[in-house]
Amino acid sequence: MPGVIAATAGVFERRRALLRAIIRRAVDDPWLLEHGAVMSRRLQERISATLPTRDTELASSIARLVYTECAFRTMYGPAFWSDGGESPAAFIARITALVERILHAPST
Repeated sequence: MPGVIAATAGVFERRRALLRAIIRRAVDDPWLLEHGAVMSRRLQERISATLPTRDTELASSIARLVYTECAFRTMYGPAFWSDGGESPAAFIARITALVERILHAPST
């Protein structure tokens, strides 16, 4: 699972300029927004399928969390939540730890 998070974050990191431009443009371009939504859902499904849980709703929510964190970082940069910024390795470690806590949380 850490590999999936690192791979997802890596794609967003390597393609930051392109993805930021697409996300910004999609706000005013219905076709681009729809196409981006379809592609984003596909990625979310791929992430979800790799998670070690049989709870498909939980896996989907976690995959959306990973995707959203990566997209937010792409749009606003690594220094948005902290003055010094967050290195790619620290970002991956933080998201991985969060996902692990969610996966291992007691059921309510």
